[in-house]
Amino acid sequence: MHPSRRLSRAATVAAILAVASAETALAQARRLTRLQTAPAPGYVIVAAPPALVGETLFFPTWDEKNSHAMRASDGSSPRATVLRGGWSQTAVAFGGRAFFIGIDATSSRLWVSDGFPDGTTPVAELAGPAAASLTAADGALYLRSGDAHPWRSDGTAAGTLLLSDDAILSDTPAFTAWNGAVYFLASSRDGRLGLWSTAGSPATTRRVADLGAGVDTGRFAYGLTALGERLYFYTSEDAFGTRYRLWSFDGNVAGAAVVHEFFGTAGPVCPGTCFGIGPETLAVLGDLLVFVADDGAHGREPWRTDGTAAGTEILADIAPGPAKSIVASFMDPLLSAHTDSFAVFSADDGVHGAEPWITDGTPQGTRLLVDIGAGPEGSAPFGFVGVGGAIYFTAADAIRRTDGTSAGTTVFRPGGALLYPVDGGFAVVDAAGLHLSDGASLTLVDDLTGVPGLGPIGLTPFGGGIEFSRLDGDDTLHDLWRFDIANATAGVLHHFASFSILPSAVAGALWMGADDGVHGVEPWVSDGTVEGTRLLRDIATDGDSAPGLFTAVNSRVFFTASDVAHGVELWESDGSDAGTHMVEDLQPGEFGSAPSDLTPFQGALMFSTFLPTGLWSTDGTEPGTRSIASISASWLVVAGDLLYFIGQQDATGSELWSSDGTGAGTRLVKDTVPGPGSENHYSLIAAGHRIFYIGETSAGPNEIYELWTSDGTEAGTAPLAAFRLILELTAVGGNIFFEADDGEHGFELWTSDGTPGGTRLVRDIAPGPASSFPSRLAAVAGRLYFAADDGVHGVEPWVSDGTEAGTHLVEDLAPGPASSSPSQFRQSGDTVYFRASDDEAGAQIWSMPADADGSVRPRGRPRDPRVVPPRN
Repeated sequence: MHPSRRLSRAATVAAILAVASAETALAQARRLTRLQTAPAPGYVIVAAPPALVGETLFFPTWDEKNSHAMRASDGSSPRATVLRGGWSQTAVAFGGRAFFIGIDATSSRLWVSDGFPDGTTPVAELAGPAAASLTAADGALYLRSGDAHPWRSDGTAAGTLLLSDDAILSDTPAFTAWNGAVYFLASSRDGRLGLWSTAGSPATTRRVADLGAGVDTGRFAYGLTALGERLYFYTSEDAFGTRYRLWSFDGNVAGAAVVHEFFGTAGPVCPGTCFGIGPETLAVLGDLLVFVADDGAHGREPWRTDGTAAGTEILADIAPGPAKSIVASFMDPLLSAHTDSFAVFSADDGVHGAEPWITDGTPQGTRLLVDIGAGPEGSAPFGFVGVGGAIYFTAADAIRRTDGTSAGTTVFRPGGALLYPVDGGFAVVDAAGLHLSDGASLTLVDDLTGVPGLGPIGLTPFGGGIEFSRLDGDDTLHDLWRFDIANATAGVLHHFASFSILPSAVAGALWMGADDGVHGVEPWVSDGTVEGTRLLRDIATDGDSAPGLFTAVNSRVFFTASDVAHGVELWESDGSDAGTHMVEDLQPGEFGSAPSDLTPFQGALMFSTFLPTGLWSTDGTEPGTRSIASISASWLVVAGDLLYFIGQQDATGSELWSSDGTGAGTRLVKDTVPGPGSENHYSLIAAGHRIFYIGETSAGPNEIYELWTSDGTEAGTAPLAAFRLILELTAVGGNIFFEADDGEHGFELWTSDGTPGGTRLVRDIAPGPASSFPSRLAAVAGRLYFAADDGVHGVEPWVSDGTEAGTHLVEDLAPGPASSSPSQFRQSGDTVYFRASDDEAGAQIWSMPADADGSVRPRGRPRDPRVVPPRN
């Protein structure tokens, strides 16, 4: 066990400041509801195999409150500690500490942890968002970086380095220590597959065996395994996975040799035309490699090899003939396990169903171990792990242990579970939680329970209350709820069989799409009372009308709906059954015109259609419905006296257009990529009399995301800055806020006033290259409310006025690195309502005043904002 830790003086001061910051932030945020608070088993999901480092178990998890998080437990508490948020891979023990790869939308990082939040820190950037395969080998850490090259680390930032920018690794490479070096399989820039070796430095990293052309041929190499004086691996020989080869390498300068050729086995999901699955290693038994492969005559069966063609033979035709006995997909490592003398795996002989089979590497020693589930259904064994001379697995709702004999295959513990190998034993995940076992007993590490809480979805302020729904036990939205602000009570307003469109406040009423179990999915309206919640009209009397896009123009509401005779068309309503009608059947037939982008403009409704392709305007009557332009239009938005949209036509490609509501006044604003070529423009948003949007274009293997702005003129339409990624444009007054990664500060909060100089980083919330991942951006009371993780407090509510000093944490609702994951910020009167979670009550409705300005100031010296210039 870890001894209790004494905080350093600096850490103590930081903790005091954090508490003070919370107390002086926007007056105390408070939880308004406390419903559905019973703990739920399985609320926390183990998202990747655990790893035991010393006496601390590290395991990546997912739960509704913290999303992805790395947790750790040394057994001193019944509940594991959240170390950090963000998606993490399995930890690796190195130098007495745990190392793991953390990934976000634009980058990967190597992390190190001693099992405590303040001892969990990033080590180094790993060049892109796809790093993987962290392996401790030959006294160092090896990994595939985010841009697919081999890297080495000694656990420090200075000692984390690129080994070769010529070697390009597959998605899941294997780094294998053998004969004093580390070997791996990779392609190179000359298009050749190869076996590579390294002694841990760029100078010693080289290709030692040329395996032939790889790039653009569909060939790839995988399955590197060391056995005595040989390395074994496999290659796919064509783009369809129909042929494979088993290779052997003995260190000879002449290179690797082909041992045997095999066929690919079509998977069970898409037989015939799917990519064929190749050979896969089952075990190393003595001086033999045991693997599964398909020779085209016997199906996918167990084989063995001693590295020679003559010594490569099938062990058993478990399912006689060409039928496959082994699961025909890239084998889950938990579908087999081995000791020093035997291996146990799942196979189906076509008679007993999927059952445990055993092999000692000889034909006579390859047999059905035990028929646990009588009949052709089998016991479906999985989760095989080896501990000492025994193998444990789950089958027929019990954990079982075998010593390699039928009589010695016994029930270790009743109940289904998933088993993972860990150092010296295995981890068990079942309905009771996460356990550790040494093969003799189980010790509970974490019960994996949590409090889901009310879990409100779709908060909508309306008529002195907050309307919302929630997921029920079947993961379906059934009920319309209302929180009454004056009485501070919450209850069900109306029960439905299901919701299709959550309620929205439009033209003085709540509009929604729902199924009452009688009429199908139809439009409903509500005045916020039980008696005032009613079916608007049964549009599709023989099915679902699937209404959506409720949009008010003056006192009338437009929406899309479908019936059998007309397909999806535009409808209009005054809130009564009699006053609800289809505007016009623009595309006669069962498919309809599929209207979209409903946008109020100059007292009318502008919208686009899929068939016929066009931009339209309507006043709600058939005579007043007219075509504005025959152009594919999307992302309609109004700024000033113009309607802007992304228009697609053959001559100019996809570009920015504007319209004054007439055909003559509808024009191309700027052909940014002259001719039919174009960037991918999207996410138009208005701020004052300008619009902002995102332009995405390819630059070699990477994408470039640019923030654009336009005042409606060609000269005033230009990119402002370029980023690795941009998300969630949100207008506050005449400026916008957005999430972006500039390649230096990580994924952080930015703002723009429509000029290059005014496009800047608001605050580096998670300092340096780390990311705070601002999200759930909402304009409330002239400020921006959002969720972010500063690396200390988890994902918590933040507020910004657009300045660095005015951007701060509201309150640490889930103390420490755990997250409250706030979302759905909404204003009603002088109060901000939102959803957040804590450990006491789970996800509930919270509130805080909308007019407080807070007094928290950023810690540390402000960094100069860096703006990446747009591309020429």
